[in-house]
Amino acid sequence: MNAIPVARKARWMLTVVGSLGLGCGAAQPGPPDPNDDSPRAEPRYAVEIDVPPELGALETNRPNSSATGTLSVSCATCHGSGGQVDLATQQGRPAHLPIELAHGNLTCTSCHDRQDRTRLHLADGSTLPFAETMTLCGQCHGPQHRDYHRGSHGGKAGYWDQTRGPATRNHCVSCHQPHRPAYPKVRPKPAPRDRRPLEDTTASTGGTP
Repeated sequence: MNAIPVARKARWMLTVVGSLGLGCGAAQPGPPDPNDDSPRAEPRYAVEIDVPPELGALETNRPNSSATGTLSVSCATCHGSGGQVDLATQQGRPAHLPIELAHGNLTCTSCHDRQDRTRLHLADGSTLPFAETMTLCGQCHGPQHRDYHRGSHGGKAGYWDQTRGPATRNHCVSCHQPHRPAYPKVRPKPAPRDRRPLEDTTASTGGTP
């Protein structure tokens, strides 16, 4: 009778003991307890932020290819890290419509990076892409930024309860023009007037209008 090598015999014993431990000593999952009302994590759907296509672009005074509107041009077309390109003298007209800045006492470089106008910068000097504009907005507009994340500022389409379905939130520039964020003053319309007075229905209802 051949002797079993010590190392091989030890591995065999560990395997047998481990199997017995899994089969007898380890707790096996059983059926859910119908009386267990402890809270469980429910699946939550995503909340996306709608990024408007005009973010990082400006309207021009030139018609688009379908002649149904004006052409929008990305800021990176002329202003980028590779140098500033001046198209104002080309064809004798500016590349885009004039920018009317009415945002407190801010200037262009208060938000745009001085070396690369296609990026924004925070107060600490760090730069951001246009896709992270809301971080820049929240730096100065703290109460609105707080209320936005609490759901009382901005807008939302979809499900408020994220356990039932997804939702889409508005972006800051969906409602506010970044260079002129304040809403323009408008004159309220007069109250609606009926085109004809209400008919007297007291006779047909027995005296009850």
